[in-house]
Amino acid sequence: LTARRIFFKPLPGFVLPPFEAGQYAVIDLEIGNTKTSRPYSICSAPYQARQGEESFFAITVRKGKPGEGFASDFLYETKPGARFTVHLPFGHFNVEPLRDSNNLVALAGGSGITPFLSMGLEIAHGTLDATLTILYGSASYNDIVLEKQLSELTGRCKKIKVVNVISGLAMKKGFVA
Repeated sequence: LTARRIFFKPLPGFVLPPFEAGQYAVIDLEIGNTKTSRPYSICSAPYQARQGEESFFAITVRKGKPGEGFASDFLYETKPGARFTVHLPFGHFNVEPLRDSNNLVALAGGSGITPFLSMGLEIAHGTLDATLTILYGSASYNDIVLEKQLSELTGRCKKIKVVNVISGLAMKKGFVA
């Protein structure tokens, strides 16, 4: 796996602030002697943050290439039960019914799919009235981030369609240019 979802639940006595599909969270990290913060798109749906004691939000983190992805690698290796300070929501990459058409076409590549999963989940749940077609680029079929979740989502909601565009197909099939 080159990516994994990480689920965040509020500590007892805290509630998640409301957010919109497409927004992001900033996570404070302490890695050794280094303190830093990183933004990550929220890939869960806003309705999932409003479920009482079962409330959560999720991000998807890709494992960095060797020598890259200092913070992402740290999060990728995080074990359940770890505690973080998280600030949310941020960003204006959301559907605004007064401004936007309800027929959405999205372009995504790699981990850029995450805000569109959030939007798709809201559409499937009925809390966002829209159709969504995603043109999604990946290097190979093995590198499709959130493939299982996207496939399940498109299987149960006809308002959502994902078109995978694979850039490295010829190399994967053993062809030489």
